[in-house]
Amino acid sequence: DELRACVAAGGGGSRLGRFAEAPITFPPTYKYDRGTSTLDTSAKQRAPAWTDRVLWSPAGAALPVAYASAHGVCASDHKPLACVLRWQPAAQPRVFWDDRQTQPTPGSDADLHV
Repeated sequence: DELRACVAAGGGGSRLGRFAEAPITFPPTYKYDRGTSTLDTSAKQRAPAWTDRVLWSPAGAALPVAYASAHGVCASDHKPLACVLRWQPAAQPRVFWDDRQTQPTPGSDADLHV
């Protein structure tokens, strides 16, 4: 897995070493015959791979809760995946409203800046 090796090596000169990924516990998400759950049977015989990934910055306070693929979905030659992250800020963020109003009106779409 080239991406995992690159991240583990600190990026190998790329910016990928700054990111984290949850452990992969699901089958490869690519390359399937389109619209099926059958691995590539074309003349190219591409090797299965994990091409769709979710990365995040470990500098924040994000922790993975779930990381999974939806192998029952057969709309493409890729299988979709999802990652649920729990974010716990180190301190209560200070909230500032933009200059257009001094305080929000309940239910308004005022721009919030953290």
